[in-house]
Amino acid sequence: MLSSIPFDVEVKSVVFAMNGEGAPGPDGFGGCFYQHFWDVVHIDVCNSVRQFFTQGWLLPNLNSNKVILIPKFHGADSIEDFRPIALDNFHFKIITKVIVDRLALVAPNIVSSQQRCFIKEKQILDCLCSTTEVINILGHKTCGGNMAIKINI
Repeated sequence: MLSSIPFDVEVKSVVFAMNGEGAPGPDGFGGCFYQHFWDVVHIDVCNSVRQFFTQGWLLPNLNSNKVILIPKFHGADSIEDFRPIALDNFHFKIITKVIVDRLALVAPNIVSSQQRCFIKEKQILDCLCSTTEVINILGHKTCGGNMAIKINI
């Protein structure tokens, strides 16, 4: 199911579910272009997505990105004064989103319910908050003392 060839309707639903107002990719085309001109470009877009799923490789430069540094304030002169923004190719985002949507259907069955990431509405930051609370109460002596063990973080 994860690697099956997507139908046009699946590709279209992915295109229209994504943010059309995001920054355009290195090719200059953003989501709003694909959404607005879907009736013109849909055959080429769907064929390109299917090409990836049938042949297992990407067209040259399809996964090319540009990182642009946006100054946080006027007169920025050191790297800390800039905010990086990645301009990803929207076409590549379509392929990625098809795979992500499919994984979202499978993930709850293969990831333990005790995991705090990869499951919808759970965040790994929840563990950090719990850990911080536990560390804050370590100084309170109970039953002869307390101990914290860091395992696989």
